[in-house]
Amino acid sequence: MPDEAVCLSGLVHLTRHLDLFHLLLVISATSISEHGECYEQAGDSYVFGLKRMARPECYRCFTLLLRTPNVIQAAHQIEDLCFSTIEEARRTCFDAGRITPSEGDFWFKAEARTITACPVEGKFDVGYTLKGSELKCDIGQGTTVETCERASQANFKFRNCSFPAFEMSLSCLGSWRALTDDDEYVVFENLESQEFRCGLLTRHKNSSVSIGFSIDSSCALLGTGAPPPEVYTFRPGVKPN
Repeated sequence: MPDEAVCLSGLVHLTRHLDLFHLLLVISATSISEHGECYEQAGDSYVFGLKRMARPECYRCFTLLLRTPNVIQAAHQIEDLCFSTIEEARRTCFDAGRITPSEGDFWFKAEARTITACPVEGKFDVGYTLKGSELKCDIGQGTTVETCERASQANFKFRNCSFPAFEMSLSCLGSWRALTDDDEYVVFENLESQEFRCGLLTRHKNSSVSIGFSIDSSCALLGTGAPPPEVYTFRPGVKPN
């Protein structure tokens, strides 16, 4: 059994979101469910060994970066790639300083979250566009967002859009800047659908802010220079109703 100092300390419950389902991971001082016991640590990289019936132990390296108190980015080789020795797995570890937000998976804390303020605070007029569709909201036409009631929650009211009016609340899980290009990334959870979304935040000189969201919880389609699938634009100065 590896020493407790080798791996992550404490017991943390995380939800790892993959496509359309949630897989609960439990991180203890010496193991991660689904990935086995921790046998070695080097900086932010950890080699785990998973025992399997009638087959050799599966060793894999995960480089785990705490992006926010509620979000871990886990960079690793493809899911079905196993190694028979710790040494082989160690050679596949990522360089933590060169990992981009598009690599690996994101794991989200499922309980006892740290309250984090949204990167956009206050009241704003909102514009909205969805790539490849006619769905949109023109900024200044009634769609708004506010974080006044709770700094960690963004409450949207969609009005006068190309689709029926509705309201939506997003919980902010935190933001961080990428070491590779200094882009600012954010993660939100839709409180109704419990879906996680990664976004790329851009602050403009005219005091407006835009967030380009990916189609899922990964950040893979962001920061590539291509237009993001879904864009929200926030402009200060909500007009009275």
